[in-house]
Amino acid sequence: MDPMLCQVLLLAFGIGGAFSLVLDGNQPSALDSLMYLLTEEKQLRAQLNADLQLVKSRLDKLEQNNECSCPQNTFAAFWVGLDGSINNLGENQRIIFTRIKLNIGNGWQAAHGLFRAPLNGTYQFSLDVASSDGATELAIYLNGVMLKRADNDHNVYISIIANLTAGDEVWVNHVANYGHAIFGDDWTNFSGHLLHAV
Repeated sequence: MDPMLCQVLLLAFGIGGAFSLVLDGNQPSALDSLMYLLTEEKQLRAQLNADLQLVKSRLDKLEQNNECSCPQNTFAAFWVGLDGSINNLGENQRIIFTRIKLNIGNGWQAAHGLFRAPLNGTYQFSLDVASSDGATELAIYLNGVMLKRADNDHNVYISIIANLTAGDEVWVNHVANYGHAIFGDDWTNFSGHLLHAV
């Protein structure tokens, strides 16, 4: 039942009872009955306020516990290329991609020519290189271990999916001692992105 309705009914019955008590001289006066009702109303109001404060406190705790403890950055992607052609690649030389087209999550480290994983997860990497010197052999490395290599006369393409831990490093090397020249600009691109964070 509505607390306000209860108070009104108590007040009505109390006043009615008080008037009947006045008629009977042996009972407390109407003023005493009204004072009793007012005191009881104050106690009920105090209890309602205490209950309201308890509900507010519980709501605050729920809101605090509901805050996301997830990493703020939950995605990583990069896309890099070359500012110009390279004509003198050596054997096992890292290719330093200097043109940054996209770097979400700041994983691409331009000074070192590598991607450093900002998050644990499964990543996909793609390499597309146009050779200007016949066959060229290139490979994608993870922490110094070759993941995949490919060669072709004019175009080398590699795509690979790998599980990385935050801090792992991925880069591209020219592997063989032949095919020393690759085109730059939009002809050569290296990219990667997070497929699934873990």
